[in-house]
Amino acid sequence: MLSRRMLFTNKLLGGVLLVAGTTIGAGMLALPVMTAFAGFWPSIALFCFCWLLMLASAFFFLDVNLSLSGQPNLISMAGKTLGTFGKAISWLFYLLLLYSLTAAYIAGSTQLFVHTISFLTGHEIPSWMTYFTLPALFGGFVYLGTGGVDYVNRLLMAGLALSYCCLIAFIPAHFEWIHLTHSDSPALLVAVTVLFTSFGYHIIIPSLTTYMDHDRKQLRLAILIGSIIPLIFYISWQLLVHASIPTEELISAWQRGEPATEPLAQFLNTPIIALSAKFFSFLGFFWLRFSGK
Repeated sequence: MLSRRMLFTNKLLGGVLLVAGTTIGAGMLALPVMTAFAGFWPSIALFCFCWLLMLASAFFFLDVNLSLSGQPNLISMAGKTLGTFGKAISWLFYLLLLYSLTAAYIAGSTQLFVHTISFLTGHEIPSWMTYFTLPALFGGFVYLGTGGVDYVNRLLMAGLALSYCCLIAFIPAHFEWIHLTHSDSPALLVAVTVLFTSFGYHIIIPSLTTYMDHDRKQLRLAILIGSIIPLIFYISWQLLVHASIPTEELISAWQRGEPATEPLAQFLNTPIIALSAKFFSFLGFFWLRFSGK
């Protein structure tokens, strides 16, 4: 009885971590600068609204998945519910999504890689070279198999956690609560699409259903808890950035196409924060790419 309960608990924990890990994406680095136009409190309201709406759609998606026998995936679900035409459209958009994510990560991580190498060594490498270097580097890890991927993923995740803990420890000393008073709700239109995609974990629901033995109650609980964790993570990240950086600086960072870690490093001008921000941006982007988000 005890072993069955432990297995049950472990699967619930695994499901929660799968949902949370899939939800937290590289877009979190841009969230504070994209919501700077609207301000902290309107953006928090939008975060909660997006979380609730995406949670409801996830429950609907789960109901469709559980209503079909076997181990249906996204494509087979579309085929059984929407017919051949719907299945073809799903295939098309699914491939476009994967291609777009791959292209976006290569393009985005290139600049981070160049800036980090310059920060650490003082030398700049040509951007065009990294477009080939990064896929070859990560392709080499993938070629090593699951063991190699797991080892690199653990290193990146440990570094990410360490750098984020440093930011949490040192940034609050620079808080200026007056920075949180800016409010312009109509400006949320700038960030609404990014916020919605920041809660996009639906793609793993078919696999999660199989993993958790089609247990509806536990699946709903895993999705609920697993989606709340990123919500808390995003809100705390918003607070760290918005309370320490003036709105004008964040808007300027958005205009320059920089993530929130850049104004943190530049404006606060504290070596430990600058170093932690650089590594959080670098390791975060590569871990999120490496983990599949």
